[in-house]
Amino acid sequence: SASQRRLLEAMVQRSGYQAMIAEGGDDAVGMLTGPEPARIDCLILDLVMPVMDGMELLKRLKSKWPNIEVIVITGYATIESAIEAMKLGAYDFILKPVNFDHVQFTMNKCYSKIRAEAENQELRQANMQLLELNEMKDKFLYITNHEIRTPLTIIKGYIDVLKNLVQNPDEELSETMEILDE
Repeated sequence: SASQRRLLEAMVQRSGYQAMIAEGGDDAVGMLTGPEPARIDCLILDLVMPVMDGMELLKRLKSKWPNIEVIVITGYATIESAIEAMKLGAYDFILKPVNFDHVQFTMNKCYSKIRAEAENQELRQANMQLLELNEMKDKFLYITNHEIRTPLTIIKGYIDVLKNLVQNPDEELSETMEILDE
């Protein structure tokens, strides 16, 4: 009902989160697909809604927006449905009658998961950048090593030619040739 939605909205806002209300599943989908789609991290849905029930909305959400976390609200008589919702990808469920402390606990737990996943994504991106930089470093070292060795190999060849050309070098020339040969 509208009064239950407003009460839940107030609970979510008191927990420090922004909240929007959808009248039903089709309204929620409209918020996500409209001309200015809402950015929703976590959606609380009731399994019993007009037009589109909670299970159908959950399936649509997880197929089109798999990163949105979904918390299901259900009555005591539909525990099996809540378990089915968890199998379909719901994050957690809250039993009716809704308790403020449980809503706050569940929301905090959900947002901790969302933050952890965002941090993991950032770490994966940073790791990819490090791997790319490491690959660039390896290529640079390979090219630099090759560029340095090529002239050194040529110089070493000329030193060998000089050693063969000079038959009886004096002491100073002998010492110079040994230094160059090292």
